[in-house]
Amino acid sequence: MKIRYCPFFSCKNIFVWDRNGCRRYCKEHSKLGRKGRYRLRFEIDLNFQKQERCRRKLQYRDLTPDIRKQCKAGIKRTKAKLKWQVLTHYSPGKKLRCSWRGCEIRDIDMLSLDHINNNGGHDNSPTGIANYQRLRKSGLPAGFQTLCANHNQKKEILRSRGMQ
Repeated sequence: MKIRYCPFFSCKNIFVWDRNGCRRYCKEHSKLGRKGRYRLRFEIDLNFQKQERCRRKLQYRDLTPDIRKQCKAGIKRTKAKLKWQVLTHYSPGKKLRCSWRGCEIRDIDMLSLDHINNNGGHDNSPTGIANYQRLRKSGLPAGFQTLCANHNQKKEILRSRGMQ
């Protein structure tokens, strides 16, 4: 016979391994049965997850204002980089600029993403950064172009007049 620890999750109780080599639990956990042990382990996992969430929130609350500013600045940089990557991909020649012929606007704050076939309202796509993230996850599919704010408005006016 060998003396071992109970194989249940994080139990430190000692039990005796029987001659057949069968897996045994300590007295406390063998009374529960298989379903009871599963239920108890599930509850322990849930409690652990709740504690982790609370710990993360407390860590953010405990940060100094200087570190919070640094975190926010890092998030802004990440969002700006994502926007630049997506708009550059849908720009002509893979260089950041408006797709309208003859337009030379290269300011990222003036550029936006536009559906080529005017079907933007049909797919209920998110706007802003969420839209850029969705496009990047789906592999930057075709059907989009980069337009400046003026030409995006002009395209809508031409569409409403029936000229396009």
